[in-house]
Amino acid sequence: MVSPIVDEIAEPIVEAGEQVIASVVGVDEDIAMMFGDDNFKDDDFEGFDEEDVWEVNEEWLMAFVTPPPMPAVPSPSIYEVEDLNTCLGNLEYGHGQLVKKVIQVNDVEVAVGISVGKIGLRVFAIEGHVQTKTQRNEVIARLSQQVQALQEAVQRRDTQIQQLHTIVSKMSSREITLMLCIIRMDRRLTDLKRRPPGPQ
Repeated sequence: MVSPIVDEIAEPIVEAGEQVIASVVGVDEDIAMMFGDDNFKDDDFEGFDEEDVWEVNEEWLMAFVTPPPMPAVPSPSIYEVEDLNTCLGNLEYGHGQLVKKVIQVNDVEVAVGISVGKIGLRVFAIEGHVQTKTQRNEVIARLSQQVQALQEAVQRRDTQIQQLHTIVSKMSSREITLMLCIIRMDRRLTDLKRRPPGPQ
């Protein structure tokens, strides 16, 4: 019973060996051409012997093969499972805390965005006030220039009025002098009329 089984196993092995030998034939020529050896036929190499290339050892084929020993994997204990559950619980708790922190960070970002918007509005309002103040300062500067011009005009008018007062006072003094002269002349004429006529 063993011999037919060995023959059945050996036949395909022999056929495979013949195919390998057939594929090896001619390899020496290819190797010689690759290395520039054109006189490979003159070498002492006589080729492969089929019996040397492949021999079937029936005892080797029938030998009992023992599988390699597998390392024993100890089953996890209850304490290890509990430790794993504890670690898993800690990881889940840490994940929950991270989610809360992310939510808090998002809330802070939203609050910061709102604050930035309010600050922008305040800056815009301050810029508007600054612009209004600048315009007001420009108006005040123009009014100050106008007031200064009016003050200069008033000073000029005061000077002219003073000059007119001086002229009037001078004219008044002249009028008084003329009046005195006229009065004196009237008196002389009166005196002359009262005198008796002299000898002609």
